[in-house]
Amino acid sequence: MIWDDFSPFVLPYAPGCPDATMEHHLRQAAIEFCRFTKVWQADLTAIVGDGASTVFAMPKPTDGEVCKLLSVTVNVAGFAPMQPDLLTPEDGAARIRDSDLRPCAFTGDLSGLVVWPAQPAGASIVANVALMPSQAAATFPTSVFNQHAADIAAGALSTLLAQPKKDWTDIPGAAIQAAKFSSGKATVARTVERGSAKSVRHSTTRWF
Repeated sequence: MIWDDFSPFVLPYAPGCPDATMEHHLRQAAIEFCRFTKVWQADLTAIVGDGASTVFAMPKPTDGEVCKLLSVTVNVAGFAPMQPDLLTPEDGAARIRDSDLRPCAFTGDLSGLVVWPAQPAGASIVANVALMPSQAAATFPTSVFNQHAADIAAGALSTLLAQPKKDWTDIPGAAIQAAKFSSGKATVARTVERGSAKSVRHSTTRWF
Protein backbone atom coordinates (compact mmCIF):
# COMPACT_ATOMS: atom_id res chain seq x y z
CA MET A 1 0.00 0.00 0.00
CA ILE A 2 1.03 3.63 -0.46
CA TRP A 3 0.26 6.48 1.90
CA ASP A 4 -2.39 7.88 -0.44
CA ASP A 5 -4.48 4.76 0.29
CA PHE A 6 -5.17 6.28 3.72
CA SER A 7 -6.84 9.33 2.12
CA PRO A 8 -10.45 8.19 2.70
CA PHE A 9 -9.69 7.86 6.41
CA VAL A 10 -8.09 11.31 6.72
CA LEU A 11 -9.25 13.87 4.17
CA PRO A 12 -12.93 13.99 5.23
CA TYR A 13 -11.68 15.38 8.56
CA ALA A 14 -8.92 17.57 7.08
CA PRO A 15 -10.30 18.97 3.80
CA GLY A 16 -7.73 20.83 1.76
CA CYS A 17 -4.75 19.20 3.47
CA PRO A 18 -1.88 18.85 0.94
CA ASP A 19 -0.86 15.31 0.08
CA ALA A 20 2.71 15.81 1.30
CA THR A 21 1.50 17.05 4.69
CA MET A 22 -0.94 14.18 5.06
CA GLU A 23 1.77 11.67 4.11
CA HIS A 24 4.18 13.05 6.70
CA HIS A 25 1.67 12.83 9.53
CA LEU A 26 0.56 9.36 8.44
CA ARG A 27 4.15 8.13 8.35
CA GLN A 28 4.83 9.46 11.85
CA ALA A 29 1.62 7.87 13.16
CA ALA A 30 2.47 4.55 11.50
CA ILE A 31 5.97 4.60 12.99
CA GLU A 32 4.57 5.20 16.45
CA PHE A 33 1.81 2.62 16.03
CA CYS A 34 4.16 -0.13 14.86
CA ARG A 35 6.85 0.75 17.42
CA PHE A 36 4.36 0.63 20.28
CA THR A 37 2.31 -2.40 19.24
CA LYS A 38 4.97 -4.58 17.51
CA VAL A 39 2.19 -5.58 15.11
CA TRP A 40 4.44 -5.66 12.02
CA GLN A 41 6.62 -8.74 12.41
CA ALA A 42 8.73 -10.52 9.81
CA ASP A 43 11.74 -12.76 9.24
CA LEU A 44 14.68 -10.85 7.82
CA THR A 45 16.67 -12.23 4.91
CA ALA A 46 18.82 -15.11 6.15
CA ILE A 47 22.43 -14.44 7.15
CA VAL A 48 24.89 -17.16 6.19
CA GLY A 49 27.38 -18.29 8.83
CA ASP A 50 31.02 -18.72 7.88
CA GLY A 51 32.30 -20.73 10.83
CA ALA A 52 34.19 -17.78 12.32
CA SER A 53 32.08 -14.61 12.45
CA THR A 54 29.85 -13.78 15.41
CA VAL A 55 28.87 -10.21 14.47
CA PHE A 56 26.67 -9.50 11.46
CA ALA A 57 24.83 -6.58 9.91
CA MET A 58 21.09 -7.21 10.09
CA PRO A 59 19.56 -7.20 6.59
CA LYS A 60 17.58 -4.01 6.04
CA PRO A 61 13.97 -4.53 4.93
CA THR A 62 12.48 -2.36 2.21
CA ASP A 63 10.87 0.77 3.71
CA GLY A 64 11.28 -0.64 7.22
CA GLU A 65 13.40 -0.27 10.34
CA VAL A 66 13.88 -2.88 13.06
CA CYS A 67 12.36 -1.77 16.37
CA LYS A 68 12.77 -5.02 18.33
CA LEU A 69 14.59 -8.33 17.94
CA LEU A 70 12.07 -11.09 18.75
CA SER A 71 14.00 -14.30 18.12
CA VAL A 72 16.86 -15.82 16.14
CA THR A 73 16.74 -19.25 14.51
CA VAL A 74 19.81 -21.07 13.24
CA ASN A 75 19.40 -23.83 10.67
CA VAL A 76 22.20 -26.23 9.84
CA ALA A 77 21.75 -29.10 7.42
CA GLY A 78 21.20 -32.36 9.28
CA PHE A 79 20.24 -30.69 12.58
CA ALA A 80 16.95 -29.53 14.06
CA PRO A 81 16.51 -25.72 14.05
CA MET A 82 18.11 -24.06 17.07
CA GLN A 83 17.03 -20.84 18.77
CA PRO A 84 19.84 -19.22 20.78
CA ASP A 85 18.96 -17.52 24.06
CA LEU A 86 17.95 -13.94 23.37
CA LEU A 87 19.90 -11.75 25.79
CA THR A 88 20.47 -8.10 26.58
CA PRO A 89 23.73 -6.70 25.20
CA GLU A 90 25.16 -6.66 28.72
CA ASP A 91 24.31 -10.29 29.46
CA GLY A 92 25.44 -11.37 26.00
CA ALA A 93 28.79 -9.62 26.39
CA ALA A 94 29.25 -11.28 29.78
CA ARG A 95 28.57 -14.72 28.30
CA ILE A 96 31.16 -14.10 25.57
CA ARG A 97 33.67 -12.70 28.06
CA ASP A 98 33.28 -15.80 30.21
CA SER A 99 33.72 -18.08 27.16
CA ASP A 100 30.33 -19.57 28.01
CA LEU A 101 29.46 -21.61 24.91
CA ARG A 102 25.72 -21.71 25.46
CA PRO A 103 24.32 -20.22 22.22
CA CYS A 104 22.95 -16.70 22.53
CA ALA A 105 22.02 -13.75 20.34
CA PHE A 106 21.61 -10.05 21.00
CA THR A 107 21.65 -6.63 19.38
CA GLY A 108 22.82 -3.36 20.82
CA ASP A 109 21.69 -0.88 18.18
CA LEU A 110 19.09 -2.81 16.16
CA SER A 111 21.36 -2.73 13.12
CA GLY A 112 24.00 -5.29 14.15
CA LEU A 113 23.33 -8.84 15.32
CA VAL A 114 25.64 -10.89 17.54
CA VAL A 115 25.26 -14.68 17.44
CA TRP A 116 27.51 -16.59 19.85
CA PRO A 117 29.37 -18.88 19.40
CA ALA A 118 30.30 -18.76 15.71
CA GLN A 119 27.96 -20.95 13.68
CA PRO A 120 29.13 -23.48 11.07
CA ALA A 121 29.86 -22.40 7.51
CA GLY A 122 26.65 -22.47 5.53
CA ALA A 123 24.40 -22.10 8.58
CA SER A 124 21.28 -20.04 7.92
CA ILE A 125 20.72 -17.42 10.63
CA VAL A 126 17.25 -15.87 10.53
CA ALA A 127 16.24 -12.97 12.76
CA ASN A 128 12.53 -12.54 13.48
CA VAL A 129 11.89 -8.89 14.24
CA ALA A 130 9.25 -6.26 14.85
CA LEU A 131 9.39 -3.51 12.23
CA MET A 132 8.25 0.06 11.82
CA PRO A 133 8.28 2.26 8.70
CA SER A 134 11.45 4.20 8.01
CA GLN A 135 11.33 8.00 7.75
CA ALA A 136 11.73 7.61 3.99
CA ALA A 137 9.19 4.79 3.59
CA ALA A 138 7.10 5.09 0.44
CA THR A 139 5.04 1.96 1.06
CA PHE A 140 3.29 0.28 3.98
CA PRO A 141 2.43 -3.41 4.55
CA THR A 142 -0.97 -4.30 3.15
CA SER A 143 -1.73 -6.71 6.01
CA VAL A 144 -1.21 -4.00 8.64
CA PHE A 145 -3.16 -1.45 6.59
CA ASN A 146 -6.12 -3.80 6.19
CA GLN A 147 -6.47 -4.32 9.93
CA HIS A 148 -5.33 -1.01 11.39
CA ALA A 149 -5.84 1.79 8.84
CA ALA A 150 -8.40 3.57 11.01
CA ASP A 151 -6.16 3.50 14.09
CA ILE A 152 -3.18 4.90 12.17
CA ALA A 153 -5.36 7.54 10.53
CA ALA A 154 -6.52 8.61 14.00
CA GLY A 155 -2.90 9.11 14.96
CA ALA A 156 -2.28 11.26 11.89
CA LEU A 157 -5.41 13.31 12.54
CA SER A 158 -4.42 13.88 16.17
CA THR A 159 -1.46 15.94 14.94
CA LEU A 160 -2.90 17.24 11.68
CA LEU A 161 -5.97 18.78 13.31
CA ALA A 162 -3.82 20.35 16.03
CA GLN A 163 -1.84 22.40 13.50
CA PRO A 164 -2.54 26.10 14.11
CA LYS A 165 -4.17 28.41 11.60
CA LYS A 166 -4.93 25.83 8.95
CA ASP A 167 -8.20 25.43 7.07
CA TRP A 168 -8.60 22.05 8.77
CA THR A 169 -7.54 23.07 12.30
CA ASP A 170 -9.83 21.46 14.88
CA ILE A 171 -8.32 21.37 18.37
CA PRO A 172 -11.24 19.50 20.04
CA GLY A 173 -11.24 17.04 17.13
CA ALA A 174 -7.51 16.54 17.52
CA ALA A 175 -8.02 15.56 21.16
CA ILE A 176 -10.73 13.07 20.20
CA GLN A 177 -8.49 11.49 17.56
CA ALA A 178 -5.56 11.34 20.01
CA ALA A 179 -7.73 9.40 22.45
CA LYS A 180 -8.77 7.00 19.67
CA PHE A 181 -5.14 6.50 18.67
CA SER A 182 -4.02 5.84 22.24
CA SER A 183 -6.84 3.35 22.82
CA GLY A 184 -6.19 1.59 19.52
CA LYS A 185 -2.48 1.23 20.24
CA ALA A 186 -3.13 -0.22 23.68
CA THR A 187 -5.70 -2.72 22.40
CA VAL A 188 -3.51 -3.95 19.55
CA ALA A 189 -0.41 -4.14 21.77
CA ARG A 190 -2.28 -6.39 24.22
CA THR A 191 -3.47 -8.61 21.37
CA VAL A 192 0.03 -8.92 19.92
CA GLU A 193 1.49 -9.67 23.35
CA ARG A 194 -1.05 -12.42 24.00
CA GLY A 195 -0.36 -13.92 20.59
CA SER A 196 3.37 -13.95 21.21
CA ALA A 197 2.91 -15.62 24.57
CA LYS A 198 1.21 -18.56 22.87
CA SER A 199 3.98 -19.13 20.36
CA VAL A 200 5.86 -22.43 20.51
CA ARG A 201 9.66 -22.41 20.53
CA HIS A 202 11.60 -24.84 18.38
CA SER A 203 13.42 -27.64 20.14
CA THR A 204 17.03 -26.66 20.75
CA THR A 205 20.06 -28.44 19.36
CA ARG A 206 23.50 -27.12 20.18
CA TRP A 207 26.67 -27.51 18.19
CA PHE A 208 30.08 -25.91 18.57
